[in-house]
Amino acid sequence: MWGTGRLRGSMSSVLALALEAGALGQVSTVPYAPGDGPSFASDLAVSTYRGSFSSIRAVDFRNLTVSGFPLRNGHAQSDEKFGHSSFDLESVYFIGESALVLYSYFAVGGSSTSEGRATVFNVFKHRLRSVQEISWETHGSGQTTTWSFNAAAKSLTIRSDHYRPGDAHCCISAVDVVTYKWEGSHFVPSDLQTQALP
Repeated sequence: MWGTGRLRGSMSSVLALALEAGALGQVSTVPYAPGDGPSFASDLAVSTYRGSFSSIRAVDFRNLTVSGFPLRNGHAQSDEKFGHSSFDLESVYFIGESALVLYSYFAVGGSSTSEGRATVFNVFKHRLRSVQEISWETHGSGQTTTWSFNAAAKSLTIRSDHYRPGDAHCCISAVDVVTYKWEGSHFVPSDLQTQALP
């Protein structure tokens, strides 16, 4: 997803969205633009990282290479003649023996892309693993925060762009507000609300 443009174009994202809608048991009552659809997804897949770690709290997430981005003090960027991209660690929350790490991605070239991602990590047999990725589009949010985490309830809420009929690419008019609840090793979607933007 990162650096490849809009999320809604890939088959794996379509499958993830179908599974997510089924898990929620509901869909937005606000129509999407023709040929468009939800711009959020959740993927349960295990990826293993290099190195040996005694526990999840021993991982230096601010200086970890994630999705090809070598983070240094929580930031990575690439500047080319016709484009720029940046990848930033936003926050780390520990949930028992797991970690929820939130990132933001921005790229500009011929067009622009702005996305958020929440990744669940754990350590298994001293190896760091990512076990879940939740992604959402933030192109229309500007400086507005697009996520919140309630540590007491162990719930994550994201705000993902929702294109309505007639919206131009630059001018998104609604957001899907999706809440995920912790289920012991990963998050499951529990609520979907769609809100109009002012």
